Amino acid sequence: MSRSGDFDRLSGAEVMLNQPYPSRSATFVLDDKLSEQYQTTTQEAFDEGLGPPFAALKFSCHNLLDPI
Repeated sequence: MSRSGDFDRLSGAEVMLNQPYPSRSATFVLDDKLSEQYQTTTQEAFDEGLGPPFAALKFSCHNLLDPI
């Protein structure tokens, strides 16, 4: 199960976004985590209709090739 702060280790990770054309792809570096929200669940709770697990994170970031 996740605990608050489990996603802090993602700071510094590189995320590549590919557009339909390779020349338009970009790599971003995750800087500081701004918010974190998640919901864990068990199979039994999911089967009872309580919803699926999820994680939503918001990071500030910068373009690897244009760090301004």
